[in-house]
Amino acid sequence: MSLLRRLSRRAWEVIAVVAVVAFVAWVLRGSLLDVLLSALVTVGFIAVGHAVPFGEATEWPRLPATERSGRRAEVYQLSWSMTTRGNLVDDAAVRRLRAVAADRLDLLGLDLDEVDDDARIAATLGARAHAVLTRAEGGTSLAEVSVVLTALERLDPTTHPTRSPA
Repeated sequence: MSLLRRLSRRAWEVIAVVAVVAFVAWVLRGSLLDVLLSALVTVGFIAVGHAVPFGEATEWPRLPATERSGRRAEVYQLSWSMTTRGNLVDDAAVRRLRAVAADRLDLLGLDLDEVDDDARIAATLGARAHAVLTRAEGGTSLAEVSVVLTALERLDPTTHPTRSPA
């Protein structure tokens, strides 16, 4: 079997591309050295093109993200971790909201778990915020959380001091 028959289709394509590049270099009145260098550079590009995998599998390496305390990424992650698939607030976030509200109401001498204080709490925070805080877990929307947070923020800080973070 002759050498010409044993060459694969890809080898013939490489030979054809190199011949075209060498011909173009010769037509442009390049010297013999220019023609040979053009052919060698073309062979090098083709070899690199076949050696390096291209396509969907090729990705830039990802460096690990540096932790930045209190930055936008943490706020973004916190906001997404609060909601569930049904666009309701996660029960853990609601429990934390109730704990914060209980601490704030405790400064006013009110107990969120005490039935006798319900009327004063409803008058202080509003009926809707009180209903959200006293409802059994499950089914709290973002709008309801916003109502409770707004009611807690409305409390006058001069007459109702907040505790400093420990």
